[in-house]
Amino acid sequence: MAVEFNSLRTEYIYTEVSSFVDGICWVNKGELYAFMDTSLGLITDFVYTDVRAFENSFAMVSRDSTYGFIDQNGTEICALIYNQARNFRHGFAPIMTDSLWGLIDTYGKMAFQPIFDFPPYSVKADFIICSKDGKWGVINSDKRAIYPFEYDFITSDGMAFKNGRAYLLGAR
Repeated sequence: MAVEFNSLRTEYIYTEVSSFVDGICWVNKGELYAFMDTSLGLITDFVYTDVRAFENSFAMVSRDSTYGFIDQNGTEICALIYNQARNFRHGFAPIMTDSLWGLIDTYGKMAFQPIFDFPPYSVKADFIICSKDGKWGVINSDKRAIYPFEYDFITSDGMAFKNGRAYLLGAR
């Protein structure tokens, strides 16, 4: 497809282009995605089948239905081996392996083994809301329980529910 502006004919290079976030955008060409910086230079090749915009200095990427992350240099910080993934918050990103969720750190290392029912939610580095064996609790970055896994549900703002009663948990 071509576009004409005042007799100037230009071929489309990309099928889609996202907005720039932190000086980087994703671009699509056919079935594959890559990332580009503001100088319009590609920082990755067209190798990803799914991507998300950069958030907190990292972008989630997928190839062959497995997920991982790249940094702002386009370097994969971990192998693309996860069934699902969510964006980084407060130094951790939820990843799924074999139907269970864990957390990796910004170096791509496993910070919390996949033992959680749902993606853990980092309110801050030392207040991570998790669900394990059908009960909810809060852990810190040292893997210690701040609030035990005894709640029926905990919202992202720290409201916990247990046996029909509501409790406000403090994000310490």
